[in-house]
Amino acid sequence: MAHPSRTRARRRAPLALAAAVALAVAAAACSSGIPRPTDADVTRARQTWPQTTRADLERGRELYVAHCSGCHPLHAPREYPPDAWRGFVDEMAPRAMLRPDEADLVIRYLSAAARRWPARDRTVTARGAVADRRAREVASCEARFGARPQRTRARIPLRNRRARGRTPTIARRSRPQPLAIATAS
Repeated sequence: MAHPSRTRARRRAPLALAAAVALAVAAAACSSGIPRPTDADVTRARQTWPQTTRADLERGRELYVAHCSGCHPLHAPREYPPDAWRGFVDEMAPRAMLRPDEADLVIRYLSAAARRWPARDRTVTARGAVADRRAREVASCEARFGARPQRTRARIPLRNRRARGRTPTIARRSRPQPLAIATAS
């Protein structure tokens, strides 16, 4: 008879393999929006770093996906101007456990990829990409539906919600009932 710990290990092996495959698929899905380096990116990178190769940019992308996606959603290179990436990577590199040479490869990749798009396509606000993304969502919504004021909905007071056992979002207003006046006969 097999030792109980070996039996457990045999049962766990397929689960561990399935978890590893799921993690790899999730990582690939998350990184799909991050563009792969092209020959044009290599040309752009060589303007600043003359010895850059396509393999350097590929490695920079791999490091970016592997080290940065563990803490936050990955930002597309076009979200910031090419020169801004150095500051972001330098700030985050210690937290992402990137060595200086690895951080340099990430900066090269992001800076080169960011140069694909004209400056007018990048609008960085004081609050960064989150505010920028929200501004684009609002602009898209206004373009689709037109600029209109938001309608607010009144809420039923808390005591009424508890009494009814549900949480409606629209206040229910009843029509005023006429007062019944008792007449003395």
